[in-house]
Amino acid sequence: MSGLRPQVRALVFSAVRATPSASRREVGRRNAARLGLAALVALAEFFALGGSVYGARSVGLTLFSAAGWGLVALAITRLSLVRGPSMLGRPTRALLTMAVACAPIVFCWAAATAGAQGASADWGLHARCLGATILLSAPPFVAFLYARRHSDPVHPAALGAALGAASGAWGGALIDLHCPVTHVAHLGAAHVMPIALFALAGAALGKRVLSLR
Repeated sequence: MSGLRPQVRALVFSAVRATPSASRREVGRRNAARLGLAALVALAEFFALGGSVYGARSVGLTLFSAAGWGLVALAITRLSLVRGPSMLGRPTRALLTMAVACAPIVFCWAAATAGAQGASADWGLHARCLGATILLSAPPFVAFLYARRHSDPVHPAALGAALGAASGAWGGALIDLHCPVTHVAHLGAAHVMPIALFALAGAALGKRVLSLR
């Protein structure tokens, strides 16, 4: 930690001395339980909405599309939650890059796997599907913030943005299985936009929830 400012270094050491340290295994078990609960809540919401619905796309293409969403979400989740070689976590630039690049990457993937476009949805359907995606993204968002709460002395806003983007991608993976509309306008407005919304929310909440105390 020789590269840290003296004030930040003092804050880190003060927090370490004042906080009883749980073992890494114990922390891992707790976080796994919280993330598992969030996944169950999101799945319960998914099935309450009606589960998988296949429209013009084949079942195989629908599953392939959702799998791509899931891989992006998994990659960002792992890179954001796992600190890596440094106890301070990933560099700020890497976290911001993930937060900013997630939505464009997923949109390109969704458009490439949309199949037959069909008619565009009306604004009412856009709004309902947007609300459903936000609902599905909320459980992982809460769980991610809780898992990393008060742990980041350097870049809490950037970490919050990356975790928010990951949450939106997880919700998008589920809505991609549920929504039969694959017109690119609907994909952008209702399926992909929550990634940006949750990234912004994560950045706003990061300083309060994730910063080291």
